[in-house]
Amino acid sequence: MPRTFTLRHLNHSLPNGSMPETIHLILPDGKQLQVVKGQMVVEAVQKIGARLAKDAIAASLNGVLVDLTKKIEKDAKFKVFTFASNEGKETYWHSTSHLMAYAIQELFPSAKITIGPAIEEGFYYDIDFERSFTPGDLQKIEEKMKELAKKDFPVKRIEMKREEAIRYFEKQKNPYKVEILSELEDKIVSLYEEGNFTDLCTGPHVTSTGKIGAIKLLRISGAYWRGDAKNKQLQRIYGISFQTQKELDEHLKMLEEREARDHRKIGKEMKIFTFNEDVGMGLPLWLPNGEQLLHTLQEFMRKEEEKEGYRYVRTPHIAKENVFRQTGHIPYYKDSMYAPIEIEGENYYLKPMNCPHHHKIFAEMVQSYKQLPLRLAEAGTVYRFELSGTMYGIIRARGFTQNDSHNYCTPTQVEDEVVSVLQMNMRLYEFFGVKNYWFRLSLPDFEGHPEKYSGDEKRWMDAAESLRNAMKRIGKEYVETRDEAAFYGPKIDIQARNIKGKEDTIATVQVDIMVPKRMGLSYIDENDKPAIPTCVHRAILGSYERFIAFLLEQTMGKFPLWLSPVQVKVLPLSEKFRAYGEKVFSELKQNGIRTELDSTDQTLNYRIRNAQLEKVPYMVIVGGKEEEAKTISIRTREEKQENGLKLSDFISRLETEIENKE
Repeated sequence: MPRTFTLRHLNHSLPNGSMPETIHLILPDGKQLQVVKGQMVVEAVQKIGARLAKDAIAASLNGVLVDLTKKIEKDAKFKVFTFASNEGKETYWHSTSHLMAYAIQELFPSAKITIGPAIEEGFYYDIDFERSFTPGDLQKIEEKMKELAKKDFPVKRIEMKREEAIRYFEKQKNPYKVEILSELEDKIVSLYEEGNFTDLCTGPHVTSTGKIGAIKLLRISGAYWRGDAKNKQLQRIYGISFQTQKELDEHLKMLEEREARDHRKIGKEMKIFTFNEDVGMGLPLWLPNGEQLLHTLQEFMRKEEEKEGYRYVRTPHIAKENVFRQTGHIPYYKDSMYAPIEIEGENYYLKPMNCPHHHKIFAEMVQSYKQLPLRLAEAGTVYRFELSGTMYGIIRARGFTQNDSHNYCTPTQVEDEVVSVLQMNMRLYEFFGVKNYWFRLSLPDFEGHPEKYSGDEKRWMDAAESLRNAMKRIGKEYVETRDEAAFYGPKIDIQARNIKGKEDTIATVQVDIMVPKRMGLSYIDENDKPAIPTCVHRAILGSYERFIAFLLEQTMGKFPLWLSPVQVKVLPLSEKFRAYGEKVFSELKQNGIRTELDSTDQTLNYRIRNAQLEKVPYMVIVGGKEEEAKTISIRTREEKQENGLKLSDFISRLETEIENKE
């Protein structure tokens, strides 16, 4: 029997002499809490414990998130949320966004508030105002928020008819709220009131403004109303809040570290990549250092993959429409593809995937099961339409190059093939120092979204079981998630978080149970009968762009010598020693060392600082002493100095370090 918490005041009878009606709340651990019908949630929380009541921000009844002032009317599953939970943070940050809107209305009465949700970290509110907000305005808003929080206004939920709410916001001259309300089908809507401020919202919220502790407004950006470029551009103010100043200070310190590790910042300092408005959003331009980095990484991966029996191919960037219809990309993936290009009366598409081309190569190469598995690899550039708001440096771009492969095998080879791929993943991640990643088995959702997944459900489940077995064999834990499968089969995604804390897929292993049949791929099996191959799609590094971004953030650009775009910079002390510097530079280049000569007119300290910003592993400094003795002085990016070194000895040291990939 579950343990039951009993009421302390059951002897209190109702006016007619009857006992109060009681209801039961089932707690997450299965225990039951007995309360009086009509009591507020906060009163139920108090019965569990005074500390929990103090920390509580919101609760749920039968899975529905509610205010602590909500009255309990029937038996329900009951859960309490503090700031430690995602639900608690969301409620707290959403409440702070309302407090910010309140402060803006107080300071700038003509400003029109639109929408202000909680986000993954903090909150924002989109504002329509006749002039641009300034950093000084942000400071004023923040101070006003703190003032309103101290006044500890109760936050009250108000329910009214939708038509009444429309009239209210028409009087407020807020067309944005009126537009939202006009599109709702609900007859009754909810608003939240605090002090002199009322906003349209479904809630829940904290019980009073005084619950909001430390606040920091972070930045301003532009945002179109409802994300549509055809609509008016608004001003989006971002902020964050915590219950204590200590928590806020720790978060701000972490944001500083994030900024220092941001791959966009490091990529600019190291002259790796850039973007250009005339070229287009999400289309990175790789500078010489970046191209060298890409080349070195691709060359390394090619050698590693060829050791495992992969065979490299090269395919064009476009293909006829029909091939994408055969694979199912049209219609299942069309929203992520660019509009077709008409060539001599036929439609061509930029490829979003390399697989259609690889399938055609398979059909050209394979006749018998004896030729399987066949592993076709390519550093293939693809193009996918990403919404402008979702792009983030080279982690999420519109054009990128995949470390791609399609492994064709018999049904009995699938599990072994997946195990081989996963083992290669782990070995290479250990080599690159990639840590804190996890595995996700991404499955279809036939009940919720059957239109996204075609074919026989049993084949899907069999393929999923092969992936589960492969995960068991490598001995790694994994999580399962629904509705994340590819349209052609289940997959294992390898997940990690970038410095912003956002979860990204860095690699994937997909079992394709649909497309080989659609494209008429076949081989002759051991019984001399035609059979359809299974295709394992895999990308060990995912896209080279995203993997380089992760490396930049994890290492802060301090790549090992073998991977560094520029391995040595030669710095003559002055123009007087340029000739000797050129001689040292030439000898390093002749020995295959990636070297640059910086003999510009800037001071030596300035040039050293530039080399450090570019994260160059070694600086060779030459002056009068070095030229006379036919030696060099070296300085590492860690600021270690060594003088009087023979150039030949230094080159030998570099060659050993590069060969060992230290």
